[in-house]
Amino acid sequence: MDQVVSPAFRIDDHAYSSVATIGSDNAREIARYNLAGQRVDADATGVVIIKMSDGTARKVLK
Repeated sequence: MDQVVSPAFRIDDHAYSSVATIGSDNAREIARYNLAGQRVDADATGVVIIKMSDGTARKVLK
């Protein structure tokens, strides 16, 4: 089983002083996973990885 967590930002090679965000404001949550890669409910505690509809993912400590 492979897991890929997309970064929430990227560093532009041409401008060393700026960080451009990736994703959109209207992205919705697709799924939640624990650190073992198991799908969990919204009320799960601990570190939860949230996969968004725009392809990004974020880690949340709950």
